Amino acid sequence: MSDLVSVIIPTYNASSFIIETIQSVLYQSYENLEVIVVNDGSTDNTTNVIESINDNRLRIFNRSNHGVSASRNFGLQNACGDYIVFFDSDDLMPENFIKSRIGFLKDNPFFSFVTSRVQKIDEKVGDFGNPPLKTKEECYGKTVKYAMAPDKKVCAFKRKR
Repeated sequence: MSDLVSVIIPTYNASSFIIETIQSVLYQSYENLEVIVVNDGSTDNTTNVIESINDNRLRIFNRSNHGVSASRNFGLQNACGDYIVFFDSDDLMPENFIKSRIGFLKDNPFFSFVTSRVQKIDEKVGDFGNPPLKTKEECYGKTVKYAMAPDKKVCAFKRKR
């Protein structure tokens, strides 16, 4: 088993932030990954922004609008990974996100998936239920003006073949 991780990112009209999302995935400490971006019929500059990223781990699929669930399923059908992570196009991934989740799943083979809480990143940096970080820059090294939704959880799971 290669332990390849497929990160599936459905997107629609996300040109103003999709590059930061993709870069946060590509800059992971865990490097054995593919990033599958499913552009769900964007009408803004999303396609050009995504195509400006030069990394052989990035796979781009442009299709007509079918909605976020259909885009996730399409990404899953095209994924090659032993592990799957669904990720939204307006989120950021901390540097050790994938490494820690895959490490947990490998160390605990009786688990099939692992989830995590999200950290809200905006003018009021803080977590939903946890103490706030000191600054946005300490979390990601840059200023971010959008936030992860409080009702979301990010999940990584083993693919059963």
